Amino acid sequence: MAAAQAQVNVRLAPPRDQPGRLRHRVESHASLLTAPVRPALMVLQAGSGLVLLLVSLNVGWLFAARGRRLRQTFATLRALGATTSQVLVTHLASAACMVAVAAPCAVLIGWGLLQLSLTLESGVFSRTAAPAVTGHVMTVALVATALTGAASCLPGAVAVARQRGSLDDRTRAATRGRWDHGLMVVQAGLVFALGAQSVLVALVLQSLVRTNVGFMKTDYLVVKVAPRSSATVDADVQIARYKTLVGQLQREGIRAAAVSNFPLSGSEHSRTFEPLRSPPQGRAMVRLRAVTPSYFRLTGVAATRGRLLTEGDAGSRSMVVNDAFLASVLPSETELGRRVGREYEWTVVGVTRPVRHHSVHEEIRPEAYVLFDDLGSTSASLAMHEGVSVLAETSRGVPATLQIIRTAVADQMPEFTIRSATPVLDVIRGHMGRERLVTAGAVVFAGISLLLAALGLYARVSQGLALQGREIGIRMALGATVRRIALESARPVGLVYAAGVGVGTALLLLTLSATRAVMVPPPGGAYPPLWALAATSAAVLLAAFAAACWRPIRAAMRVEPADSLRAE
Repeated sequence: MAAAQAQVNVRLAPPRDQPGRLRHRVESHASLLTAPVRPALMVLQAGSGLVLLLVSLNVGWLFAARGRRLRQTFATLRALGATTSQVLVTHLASAACMVAVAAPCAVLIGWGLLQLSLTLESGVFSRTAAPAVTGHVMTVALVATALTGAASCLPGAVAVARQRGSLDDRTRAATRGRWDHGLMVVQAGLVFALGAQSVLVALVLQSLVRTNVGFMKTDYLVVKVAPRSSATVDADVQIARYKTLVGQLQREGIRAAAVSNFPLSGSEHSRTFEPLRSPPQGRAMVRLRAVTPSYFRLTGVAATRGRLLTEGDAGSRSMVVNDAFLASVLPSETELGRRVGREYEWTVVGVTRPVRHHSVHEEIRPEAYVLFDDLGSTSASLAMHEGVSVLAETSRGVPATLQIIRTAVADQMPEFTIRSATPVLDVIRGHMGRERLVTAGAVVFAGISLLLAALGLYARVSQGLALQGREIGIRMALGATVRRIALESARPVGLVYAAGVGVGTALLLLTLSATRAVMVPPPGGAYPPLWALAATSAAVLLAAFAAACWRPIRAAMRVEPADSLRAE
């Protein structure tokens, strides 16, 4: 890159007699290719790192708890002459068994997430590259599992190796909970932040899908019909064939329409509807869509002013435009009326809601709808060179509707073929691959982290109350009520929850800008308020805490003093 930059600087250096320099920049091809998905992948990478941290914290706490629970066993081994290395190996053997059991599960989870990302069609990699990517995913899953197990068990193993306590040193083991509480607060904060982020991206994605590109209805099938590669068909003949196909479908009870270039299909035909301007002003390029009158009813595109095109407008050169068209082509006109174009005279009869062509976030461009009958020979050939999209409602089901269309195309248009057939919702979702990938990753990571936190909290509370069984029995024998025992057992959990919400709020504020850079609401939309995200995440976290602590606290409330003292 440095050599390329140096060469460009030399070659683009201006002559001595010409002041000024050309602006230039050298970028790698790889960076240009990965630029659209790099922010999304970075967010997912951060989410996976947080989940890995949660796993390490939980596994590490469980190993430490296991070491405290087996204090008598390790003390007995030392009394019988076992060395520190032997005790350490005994503790590490359980970690090796855990890794051996977890490795296949990690491979299965990695393979499942890989298939999920392929299903989302996010554009990160193609299905042809899936075998090579699968190998990398499996390798990373195995290495991450091994490293997590090793990093999680080492602190507990070192603590076990340094133990010098007596056989009945239970009081000190029961009171060493400050470090555990700190870990639980960190876990609760991470879960809170991940949960709030997942709610944010889910709401933004839902808003994007609802907004799509401007259609009010999305219950129809988009079928791309085009001449075969070996067929040569006149543009006027194509128009007649498409109209015949739509008419046959409507006679069979299927609402259908045709459009020359359907949004999100990749094709686009632009032209000018104005005289030439001076060079500094340039021209207003307008997206031209040739449609049948049923197109507006099927897609739900409504008129904000004037009216839509009807069958009676055939041959009258009427058109329906959007506000961007009026602003750029007819800036001096205040009412709908005639405008002398470069080739023909068109009558603007209505103004519609804006429809974007390539994405939801696209800037609104001038747009005009005309009937197929009003296309000139030149315009018709330009609009038909990639075929026409036939839209058909799917009230009979997608397979049945598609079979009827195939039969109609074979009967009426033998020299034409169906290139693709996709429900319009799938077309829209396919152009939101990055947003869907981020949403799926955020929801999966938030769910996994919530489950891990609940399991860790359940284990911690269960062991803590079990170690306090003698104390609870004595207090109940001295007259403590069940309600008081329940409140005092739940008090540490409540403090952990409150501290976790505070830590999670701080993490949310620190990471919110990164998520908003990836998930952008549709034009005219807004992000959900911060208090709503925090309240939703806090409620979900509170439910997880309650579910995890219900059974241990309930068991503590049912302790019989006599049985507890007899067991001790």
